[in-house]
Formats: sequence, structure tokens, C-alpha cells
Amino acid sequence: MKPVLLLVVAVLLGVSGCTLEGGLRGADEASLEDTSASQPDAAQLPDGAIAWTDARAHVGSSVTLCGVVVSSKFAADSNGQPTFLNIGAPYPDTSRVTVIIFGDALGNFPSDPATTYQGRNVCVTGTITPYEDIVEIKVTTADQIIVVS
Repeated sequence: MKPVLLLVVAVLLGVSGCTLEGGLRGADEASLEDTSASQPDAAQLPDGAIAWTDARAHVGSSVTLCGVVVSSKFAADSNGQPTFLNIGAPYPDTSRVTVIIFGDALGNFPSDPATTYQGRNVCVTGTITPYEDIVEIKVTTADQIIVVS
């Protein structure tokens, strides 16, 4: 769905809190596809996991965080050739949680993470760190990301 259409739908539905600002982490990041995500139901989270919406309260902690990958991008021309998986909200929305997989770790994944996890409900294990206006988790192995649905 195009960002303008999402904004129109949000306005028509009376949804607030949308933002169009956001930082760029070393790439001209664009989403492959935007998928709407909602607040996960705490009863559906694995034991000890947190919802992506609670990530900012856990900066500096190693957690298992769950949510839908709503946009993704492999930035082949950027330093470190990162793959970005945006959970909960698409780039450039600053409420998102960005999972970063650098190019040197891609060999640890059986397939391209940008397409494998797009639109999927996942749980990611790692340390939440701040970067500019967002929070992120760096992932180096496939076992850090589990597809829930």
C-alpha cells in the first residue's frame, strides 16, 4: 500500500500519531511493501517476550521482541551492506523497531532476510539499542529470528 494511501486511510479512520519524519541509517531505504500492524496481544506473546511497542522501555536490555515486519530493504550500496527489517511501523516512522543484519552475517541465513521475513509475525532476540530517533536490534544469526506466523 502506498504511503499516501495509508495516510488518507489513517485520516479517514481518525488514527493519530502518524509521522513522516525519520532518520536514515546509511542507505536510501525504501520499503518492499507496507503491511499494517497492530499492537500485539500480550496473551499471544511467547513467555518472556515483549511487544515491539514496548521496545523503548527496554533500551540496553537483551530481550525477545515480537511484531510484524512491515517493511524491509537490502541496502547493497550502503556501508556494511545492511538488511533492514522494520517491525511494527514502516520506514521512516520513528515508532518502528529496526532489525539490522549486516552483509557479513547474511551467510548465516538460509535465504534473503528482506524477502523471507517481509509481512511475517516474528520474534527477534537481541539487545535493544538507540540510534538517532529509533531503536534497533542487530542480528547476526538466523536463530535470533523466529517466525511466529
